[in-house]
Amino acid sequence: MENEKIIREYVKHYNEFNLDGMLGLMTDDVCFENIMNGETDVKTTNIAELEQIAGISLNIFSERQQTIKSIKIENDSYVVEIDYYGRIADNLPNGLKQGDEIRLSGKSIYKFRDGKICSLTDIS
Repeated sequence: MENEKIIREYVKHYNEFNLDGMLGLMTDDVCFENIMNGETDVKTTNIAELEQIAGISLNIFSERQQTIKSIKIENDSYVVEIDYYGRIADNLPNGLKQGDEIRLSGKSIYKFRDGKICSLTDIS
């Protein structure tokens, strides 16, 4: 499967809360990083760590949707501009309440090895 199709498949699985589908597109040593407002708040270095973190986030949202705005190739990376929408499932310790909506724009940077995602960085 070509890399752009893998990205679209990953986003489809993400939007469907399909963790197995998402992880099936990744290498065992996948590196994931989430950067918000210039600060890294999550970083993993293998699929087991990512599965744990992603599993927790499944329960945070009752709805979530990534929408791809563009995909550009830069050097060995695919830079994907996205719009993000999420609805909070339950009250959270950080003050977000059940039903609150989150809307963000950002980008995801994908790298590939052997037909799978080996690195994913989300920046918002």
